[in-house]
Amino acid sequence: MTMRGWLRTISALVVIAGLGAAVPAAAEPKSLPDSVWINPRDIPLDRASHWAPLSRGAAPVDRPAFWSANLCFSLGESLPQSPESASATVSSDESGWTAVEVVAHWPGEAAVTDQYASTVYRSLRGRLDHCFNAIGAQVSVTELTNGHAATVTLPAQGGKQPQYHLYVVQPPGTGTVAELTVTNAITGAAGASWVEADDHQVLRDLAAPICRTAKSTAC
Repeated sequence: MTMRGWLRTISALVVIAGLGAAVPAAAEPKSLPDSVWINPRDIPLDRASHWAPLSRGAAPVDRPAFWSANLCFSLGESLPQSPESASATVSSDESGWTAVEVVAHWPGEAAVTDQYASTVYRSLRGRLDHCFNAIGAQVSVTELTNGHAATVTLPAQGGKQPQYHLYVVQPPGTGTVAELTVTNAITGAAGASWVEADDHQVLRDLAAPICRTAKSTAC
């Protein structure tokens, strides 16, 4: 089988419920190339945070822990495991904010693997419309041509208003879903004020390194 995406060979196969084709699965999570992560200068609040490169703290994971799913879980539904997933977290003591990027990748023929990525993308998007588990949460979603951006604001705790700014993309032809979360809810610092970002540009910056790494002409 000719593999695209990160150009790796996977031998095991697993069938994801609801889809008729098989996708590669790995017994152990594989590391992703450093080139897939967003440039730290392109992460919102960089002027106040001076983000370190996400690749420094990147680690493979068995199952991607998307913040969209953690904040707005759906009972009885779990996201499918991807053969190659990783998460990276950087925190800023200067701003009190944290940036987390999660990347889930299915290697293989793009016509097939894009279906799995699309399933996960649609699930993450749908959960934001039915965010019932976070009592008192305010959810705002902006749908754009290249992905979606969302803000989840939770009730104030100890004089602090927890905010999660989510950016989710599914770059075509890559078999990949990526989510960037910028939040003030992880560190104990009071935190700098949020500065509005160009959602469309952030989504482009999030997708671009994935497209380059996968050498996708469909992006």
